[in-house]
Amino acid sequence: MSRLADLCHRSALTLEYFLQHPDIDKGISPSHILNAKGLAILQVGQLGFAHMSFRTGSGIVVARLPDNSWSAPCAVDCTGIGMGFVLGIESSEILVILNSDEAVQAFTSGGNFTIGGELSGSLGAAGGSASVSGALSTNSGSIISFARSKGLYFGLSLEGAVINTSHAANQAFYGYSIDGTGIIKGLLPPPAIAARLYECLHTYEALVRSKQEAIAPPVYEPAYERFVPTAAKANPGSDPAPNQDADEKKSLI
Repeated sequence: MSRLADLCHRSALTLEYFLQHPDIDKGISPSHILNAKGLAILQVGQLGFAHMSFRTGSGIVVARLPDNSWSAPCAVDCTGIGMGFVLGIESSEILVILNSDEAVQAFTSGGNFTIGGELSGSLGAAGGSASVSGALSTNSGSIISFARSKGLYFGLSLEGAVINTSHAANQAFYGYSIDGTGIIKGLLPPPAIAARLYECLHTYEALVRSKQEAIAPPVYEPAYERFVPTAAKANPGSDPAPNQDADEKKSLI
């Protein structure tokens, strides 16, 4: 199994967990997925000792295409060093909702994107917490992150994790060199290795839309339209004359 195939498999399991547990910190809502421009799904390990912490991990990014389908996955890596009073070891699964094209581009542009600084964002957490920030913009809500953590980790630190495109993993799977922007722009077809991830997203989105349609309010119709006979609606030109019923009654007397 290639590295990207393994990342897709693990990312699908992570996504399934978060979508099956929407009550995590009362964070994930259907609108998060339906309105997302892209998703970043990461598996990150963290080790803290005394006044330093080390973080490393990897994952994938997928983007929503103009036809509302999802792009092929782009592999990314995560590394970082933090300073502060920390102690312990922890592994985390992180789902990042990318709410703007700018956010998607930041995760896949090939440069270094820093988490843990100045970017506006918010975090929901299960079993752990972290900050989400970087060099996107001051637009609140550009990214929203949900984390599921395992292990023991104590302390306070000013974290800084760098996200960059894993060119080696992408080239090894796709067979030639292509940058992250090209992948998430839809230049490559969605691969079969990510079928479980796509199925999870499509099933969830279809379920949400069906529920929304089921509770949709009735469409307003003017009073006249509600009381016009069905036949008259179908044939507007054949509306009976106002006194037709009265004339018919007279002819029967």
